[in-house]
This record gives sequence, structure tokens and C-alpha cells, in this order.
Amino acid sequence: MQTRQLIRHCIETEDKKNPYTDEKIAEILDLSREIVTNIRKELKIPDSRERRKSELHKAILQIIKAQPQISDRQLTKKLNDQYFVIGKYAVSKIRQELTLSKTQNTTSTPIFSHIIGYDGSLKNIINRALAALIYPPFGMHCLYVGQVGTGKSTLIKEVLNYAQTLERYQQHFYCHEINCQDYKHNEKQLLVELFGYQQQAGLLETMNQGIICLNQIDSFPIQGKEMLLKYLNTGQFQRLDNPEIFMSSTMIIATLNTAIEDYQRNFSMVIQLPSFEQRPMKEKLAYIQKCFQNESQCLNDDITVKKEALYTLLSYPFPDNFQQVQNEIKVSCAKALLDKKISDENSMIVTFDNLSDALKSTYYAHNRETRMLIRGDMIFASSGHSVLTRSDITDSWDIYELLDEKFDELKAQGLSDQEAGNVLVEEMEMSLSKQIHNVERSKMSKDEISAIVGKTILELSSYIYDKAKKELPYLSDSMIFPLAIHLKMMNERQVHQKARFVREINKIKQNNPKEYLIAKNMIQNIQKKILVQHPEEETCFLAIYFQKFQSRYYDNQKKIAVLVVSHGHVASAMAQTANMIMGEYHAVGLDLEFSDSPKIMADKVIAKVHEIDQGKGCIILADMGSLLQVGERVEKEIGVAVGVLGRCDTLMVIECLRKTLWTNETIDEIVESLDIKETRHIYQNQNRIHERAKAILTCCVTGEGAAIQLENYLKVRFESVFKDVKWLHLGYVDEISLMERIEDLNQKYEIMAIVGTLDPHISDIPFYTSQQVYQKEGFESLKTYCYKYLGIYNPLLEVLDQQCISILSGNYTKEEVIDNAVAMMVEANCVDENYLLSVYKREAWLPTYLQGGIGIPHGESQYVTKPVIHITKLDKPVCWDGENFVDFVFTLALKEDQTEAFEELYKQMREPSFMQILKLCTSQEDILEKFMLIQY
Repeated sequence: MQTRQLIRHCIETEDKKNPYTDEKIAEILDLSREIVTNIRKELKIPDSRERRKSELHKAILQIIKAQPQISDRQLTKKLNDQYFVIGKYAVSKIRQELTLSKTQNTTSTPIFSHIIGYDGSLKNIINRALAALIYPPFGMHCLYVGQVGTGKSTLIKEVLNYAQTLERYQQHFYCHEINCQDYKHNEKQLLVELFGYQQQAGLLETMNQGIICLNQIDSFPIQGKEMLLKYLNTGQFQRLDNPEIFMSSTMIIATLNTAIEDYQRNFSMVIQLPSFEQRPMKEKLAYIQKCFQNESQCLNDDITVKKEALYTLLSYPFPDNFQQVQNEIKVSCAKALLDKKISDENSMIVTFDNLSDALKSTYYAHNRETRMLIRGDMIFASSGHSVLTRSDITDSWDIYELLDEKFDELKAQGLSDQEAGNVLVEEMEMSLSKQIHNVERSKMSKDEISAIVGKTILELSSYIYDKAKKELPYLSDSMIFPLAIHLKMMNERQVHQKARFVREINKIKQNNPKEYLIAKNMIQNIQKKILVQHPEEETCFLAIYFQKFQSRYYDNQKKIAVLVVSHGHVASAMAQTANMIMGEYHAVGLDLEFSDSPKIMADKVIAKVHEIDQGKGCIILADMGSLLQVGERVEKEIGVAVGVLGRCDTLMVIECLRKTLWTNETIDEIVESLDIKETRHIYQNQNRIHERAKAILTCCVTGEGAAIQLENYLKVRFESVFKDVKWLHLGYVDEISLMERIEDLNQKYEIMAIVGTLDPHISDIPFYTSQQVYQKEGFESLKTYCYKYLGIYNPLLEVLDQQCISILSGNYTKEEVIDNAVAMMVEANCVDENYLLSVYKREAWLPTYLQGGIGIPHGESQYVTKPVIHITKLDKPVCWDGENFVDFVFTLALKEDQTEAFEELYKQMREPSFMQILKLCTSQEDILEKFMLIQY
């Protein structure tokens, strides 16, 4: 039976509750783990965790449904009774993920996605609003604070829509809205309606376990304020003229235009909404666009807004916030409509003159940010929902001037015409590819493109496509829109302009002979319809269009893979940065451990090359000279062509991506071009990842003080190990732009992890709750993560546990020491009860004594469920083998593949100074810490 069939059969016949890991399959079939992993991936079979997921999740959900309040420990025991081999920490983590997944599924992102800023400045605000709503058992009283027009009512409306999806509201959803301002002349009526009167029940009773919205709570009757505050704090209240105390579980959601301390102090959750001026520029522009789009659809007419008007709208502070923005835009559109009717024009154009006098009287100089956001006039098509920026498309498409300038620049650097021409060919292909990618991503409709290029140009582009399609059957119709933009720019060029790109046409003919010939015939045909000033030049461009949009439909069109390799996390960072800049996720980063031997490093590289190879080979950019010879091994062992560069930085990765994605160069040509001395000189000291101090950030919803308290708790326990780690803290209260603050800090520091009470959802930075880190398992998880992040490789981290450390005083026998150690390991779910017998069998065969007074008993690995080393420190030595005495016993429960852990332990045991330090320890924590302090 072939290896692939053996692996498939092994997986098909496994215990579905405890699937085989790749290591176990490799052990059963006597194969290497890398071979098993690679074949499993080729067969498109998930790893053991994924294969077990459905069975495990189903079992957990069934148990939780029957016993919602079951503890993690009891849940683990029930799963073990069902023959799942799993520990409490893993169960706790999966339980949290299932709870979060359920919340996210019911959250239904589309409910909030149309709110501008839902994934930006309002992301944390929405999360806090939802947290208050789902807080058990009946929600948390919540106060929304913000200026008039900041969107408090809109957000509350969406939160209430979401509330109806919650399980507790599925049967009956009780919600009542009160505007306190409406009762200004009859305040007693509001109190009666809310609290009740004598024998008459109020809303707090009739709406029990529902929601009451009190808008403009600053207008709440003064005589009833204490009653309301008492209810917010205790859940108790009295009806008017009735001394009886009543209880209610009704949630109060209130709004406040200006901060009032009494109310803010008594509401459990206070949410501060930012003003229009405080919103990020990108969100302000999005709202302006939304308003213009709405006007376009209401008028059933396309609207063009001049960039000068957009600059002013984006820069004006709008003290009355979003409503003022909407009103201003309505007025400007009304004026533009009037101008259109008076001038009898076809287009409706909003200019600077159409703005109100208040905006026009104030000059706002646009800065770099506004110029980046507003590249030119914007077109709002009544037929669609997208916003088209005319200059964003057409300006970036005009590469003629750029090519001419680039040629002059290259000539000034001393390059010959031929050398400069070679560079320009690449520049042209790269520029067109990026522009094509941008237009394809915009997903514009035919009407929207027509609004930019005009009906005639769009029809001409379709004509070219239809003609070419007959000879190029794989040509994609997605070429029509990008080509239309190109033809638009070609048509707008001045007649007196010289040809920009007549050099190196032979190279394009050679690379794309069929496409060039078709393009040449096409240019001759369309010259009758449109002026083509430089036929040879335009033939080159059109040939590249044919090539680009045809190659996408070849099934066998593959790319040279790109692998970036380094120690630590540098490789992944460089690959991610390069991918983001190029807009393609092609480069792969491989982060090696500092402790990896040259052989292990080479094995990992070979496995990764085999995984990412697309059939055209791989270029390895390795920031280490030790991998220069790995190419020969790759080609010999897995038959993949490889080129290796012994140094790299981010710019080299970007250049390598550009060449593999957008040129037809071979591996050798790319490697040679990247490895020349001039290239090295250019890349040196440019765009390298700056070394920033590593940091841990604490954030708390109750304010900066709580964050500092959490920081101090962790700092004391971390500083002895992570001496160079910086500590940062932020409070959520009064932090309107928390995301921006964190991003600012991340520019100065390399934030490893965030710990706090509410997840800010920062991509690539893991979050640990304060509840987790105050517990042992969560704290150790954070600590282990930091060890790995900092590249401090200590194999003992995975097998040492404070629960499996004993300090024994008094007289003990060898058997009592072993019994105690194994009992603790069984209690910690590390071994099963059969392990004790296997230890005694091993000791009967050959006592495990080491010089220096150390015993290392161990049993068979088949009885090990979670690898661990139990440590026993004895106050009085124990006779171990009839003549030798020990005062330290290390009971080993390891798997066969954990030789590194034993080697490290053995190395430390052979160090007299280290063992002497251990003898001075007086607690389990001290012993564990001494092993954790080992530096690598």
C-alpha cells in the first residue's frame, strides 16, 4: 500500500474523539513528521485539532445546554468520562471561543456595518454597548453621553434591534422610550409613568426584565432624581405616595448631551460618543459621501462634487455635528440643481460657490491627509451605491508623463538608452498591473464607468475586447473597464506631446508576439474612430493588456513562490509588509527558533518550500548565511528549483514580489538582479524594521487607575524574567479614540500583548482578559507567549507545572516519594493510573540514580496524556538504590519526541551551582521561577 493510502487509512480508522496527531501517525507508520504533514495537506485533510473539533464542540454544547452553570473542571471531567482526552485549560479556552462565536453570530455584523465608524472610532463603543446589553442576567444600566447630533439615538436604535436577537428576548421584547424634555411642564406625570402611583404600577414593574430608554435625562425631574439614582444602584424603588419597596430588573438606557457627574457616577456603563470634529478624517469623508449619495438617489441624477468643495466640507468643524453636515449638503445640492436648470447644462455640479456663506467665509488650507483622501472631483452615480473619484482613477492612469520623467532620470544616472529602456518596460508593466488591480477591485458598474470615461470610449473598449476575443479565447471581459480608462487618458493627451515610450518595443514583441500582432491590427482599425497619436507606443500598451487579462484564465498559470526566512518574528513581519504594499498575498514568512540547529533549520525550510511551491520553483530570501547551501538539498530531495539570497530586507522582498508577480523573469534572472552590488547598496539601511522596545499594554474599562493596578500586578511577576520589557497603560473611560492611542503607542513600542477588561480588537496583537491573568492558567499562558515572542526558547516551559512540584520535610521512603509524585501527576491529568506500575517496573530493572544526589524515575510514554516533569525537593535525603542517597527527585513523564526537554533538564542537573540554588528554594514558586530564569 502506498504511503498516501496508508496515511489516509490511518486517519479514517482513528478514534474520532481523539484523532491521531501527525507525530502519532509518523510513529505508527515509521515515517518522518514532515512527510506525514505534507501528504496530509496534499490530501486536503485537516490537522487532528480540526478533525476533533466537531465532535468536541458538539459534546461541550450539549453539556452546557443541560447545565449552563457547570464549572470548567466539572465540564472537563464529563468530557473525560465520554473518553475525550483533554485538560481543563483547553476546555476552558474552547468554551470561551464557543461563547464568543455564539455572541458574534447573533451580533450579525450587518446590523452595525452601515454605521460609519463601526470598524473604526466606534468599534470599541459598539463593543461596550453590546457588553452592557448582554451582561447577565438582565443587562447593565447604560448612559450615552455626547453633543447634540453625534448619533446617540441612531446607535441606541441599532443596539435595540440587536437586543431582539438575544435569546432572553426571543419570546417577548419589552422596550419603551421616554423623552424627558416632553414632560418639562408636567414633571410629576413622568415620575408616575415611570415609578407608579399608590396602587397603580409604573413602567419599572410592567416592563420588568425589559428596557426603558430615557432620552435627555438632564431634563429628568429634580424631585425624582434620588429615586432614579437609588434604582440604578440597588434595583429598588417606591411608587409615589406608597411606602412599599418594589424590585425590578428593567434595564435603563439613557442619553445625556452634556456631562453631569451624578448621572455618570451612578450608571454602570458610560459611553461617550465623539463629535463630528473628533472623528477620523476618513470617517468624516465617508459621511459626506453618504449624504451626497443619498441626494443623488433622491434627485435621480448624477452629482459631481468639485474637490475644492470637498476640501472645505472635510475641514469645517461643524459644531452642530452630523445633522449640520447633512443640512449643508442638501442646501449645496439645491443650489447646484438650480444652476443646472438656469444654464441648461446636462451635468449637476456642486462647486465651492454652492456652499453656504458660513463655510465660504472661512478658508481652510488642505493638508496632506485631506489630499490623500481627496484626489480630485467625486462623482455620485444615482444608479449605484459607490463613490467614484475621477482623479483617483484617471490621474493615476496617466503614466505617460511618469515614463518620460523616469527615462530622463535614468539617463541622468548614467544608464544607456538600452538599460533605461529595460527598466521602463518593467515600470510600465508594474504600473499597469497595479492600476488594473485597483479598477478590478472597485467593482464598478457599466453606468459608473460611463460617468467617468463617457459612452463613446466605453463602447470603443467593448469593441476592442469583442474583436480580440475571437483570436484570444481566454481573454477576460474584466479588461473592458481598465482599458476604457486607458483610452480616456490617451484621448486627452495633447497633440503636441512627444512619444513617451518608443524604446525597447522589440522586447515586448519578443515576449508577447501574438498579442502584439493583434494589438497592432487593432490600433490600425480604431484610428478611424479615435486619434491615436503614437501607434507604436499604444500597440505596446494594448499588447500588455491582452497578455495580463489572458494569463488570468490559464489554468496552468503559476508563479514563482517567495519564502522569507529569519530568526524570531522578522521574516513574517517583512513578508506581511511586502504583501500589503504590493496588494498581493504571495510572500510567505518562516520564523525560525534561535535554538534550531542548522539541520533543523534546513528541514523546516525544505518542508515549507514543498508546501508553497506552485510548480515554478521558489526564491528563498534568508537573513542568515547558514542557509546558502539549502538550495541544493531542496532540489535534490523534493525536486523543486530554488534560488537563495543570503541576506534580505523589506525592500528586497517587495522587489522580489514585483518581479515574480508582474514579470516573466526566471528564478536565476531575479536572483541575479537582486544580488548585484548596486542593489545591495540601494537596499542597505533602507526600510528595515526599526528595533522598538518590547512592551505589554494594560487597558481597563473603568479607567487608567485600574489599568495601572493591573500593570503593577503583572510587572512584579514579570520583571525578574523579562527585564527589558516596557509597561504601558490606558483607560477606556474618556478615551474617545482608543484605537488611535494604541496605534500611536505601537509606533514607539512593539506591543507584544494587551491585557484588560475589554478587547480593543487590534489585529496581530493578542488580548488576555484581566480575569484570565489573575488566574494561574491564564497568567502562565501569557508568560509562555512572551517567552516565545521574545525568542527565549526554554523547552522546560512546556513540561514544568507548579502543581507538580513537592517540597517534603521529614523522613520518607523512596516508594512514598514516587507514590506522591505520580499521584500529583494523575491529579493534574498528566498521566493515567497505570503509570505508577510502569515506574516501579522500570526502577526494579535498573534504579535511576545520578551523581549529585538526584533520582530520575520514569515510566512508559504510552500512559502519558500531558508531558510533565515532577520535581520533589527533600529536606532529608532518601536512600535510592541501597547505597546512594538523593535529595532531589525528577519524575519524568515525557513523550519520545521531547528529547530537548530532557537534555535541558540533564544539563541543569549537571550544573552544581544551579542545583545549589535549587536547594535554597523554600517554595514551589521559587523552584519553578529558577527554571524559568534560565536564559538562552
